[in-house]
Amino acid sequence: REGSGGQHILEVVTLASGATRRIAIELRWNCLCQIAWSPNGRLLAFVDAQDPNAPVSRLSIYRFDDDTATALTDGSFRVWSPSFSPSTRELFYLSDQNGSMDLWKRTLDRDGRPVGEPTPDLAARRHGSITMAGR
Repeated sequence: REGSGGQHILEVVTLASGATRRIAIELRWNCLCQIAWSPNGRLLAFVDAQDPNAPVSRLSIYRFDDDTATALTDGSFRVWSPSFSPSTRELFYLSDQNGSMDLWKRTLDRDGRPVGEPTPDLAARRHGSITMAGR
């Protein structure tokens, strides 16, 4: 059901020290389905949906520096498998936002805020393919 999400609490544990930190993430729906950590450890990308197989979902990014989450998609199409580039300046994800499944790229500034609009990653099309299993 739309609007059944509400606030979800994630507990982040630093393995080296055992220190914990609780973060609150506001979801549109009730499933925090997929999470991706940025290589620099400052960002968390996640997919929010009714369930893991829902026909629509929303991609958001959480910034640890200022404890804020920003929706990168509007929840009107399906997104999944977020993954950061090694530089953390790009976030890749699979989506059917143009009517067919494709790999998309969202550019981020150095603070993890979105820059411009998402674009299909045409370079990935020329060099390989990705299945729903991520291979």
